[in-house]
Amino acid sequence: MTAGAGRVPPELFASFCDDAAMFPPGEMPLAEAVPAHLGHVAATHAPLVGPLVVPQARLAELAELTIAYDTGTVELSVTVPSPEDAAHARASVGTLRAARLRLLEVAVPDGMPAAEIVPRLSAALPNADDGTLVTVYVEVPRDKRQAELIASLADSPYLALDGASEREIAAVLAERDAATVAGLVRALSPQVRNAFRSFGTCSLAEPVDELAALGLLSPDLTKDLL
Repeated sequence: MTAGAGRVPPELFASFCDDAAMFPPGEMPLAEAVPAHLGHVAATHAPLVGPLVVPQARLAELAELTIAYDTGTVELSVTVPSPEDAAHARASVGTLRAARLRLLEVAVPDGMPAAEIVPRLSAALPNADDGTLVTVYVEVPRDKRQAELIASLADSPYLALDGASEREIAAVLAERDAATVAGLVRALSPQVRNAFRSFGTCSLAEPVDELAALGLLSPDLTKDLL
């Protein structure tokens, strides 16, 4: 192990890497991304693999590509451009026999007041907090609406986290010493995943390889990536 001994509990990285192969900079064609994703979920690194991230605008194409697939073959995280589109995306995925909707990632349109976001999302997804439907996330904008939106999300069924300062986060992200990074990760409780559920990556090989190189994963999880 390059960065010292001590692997972390498996649940710390369970479904940690959402498969965003279709997005920049990779931009893999959907016809290639779907079979590639299914290869990942059948590989030794499958415990780390999250859903395939697909834009709402590509769902019709996905329907054609997966028409011969078995029921529930492909887990999806669908990105939508507005709260209202969340309901349309959920309904669209519901018609895809091969797909299972796991996450909705909702963007906040430019110009939409922060005070309107949660009410509009709640109207679009009236049963979002009943524990039986898809998990919904709101992409918090980086403009002046940020603080108000985070405050409103804190009192809603939708997830938001207002934690460390920007300076503290920047300092952690700037750390480049492998042993220090590995030590910071080993100190984390798996409960941190309640707040940081996953991240999208164009390459599943890179994060898995890097985590193994830090001594945080068993090298056996990388053997299908060689």
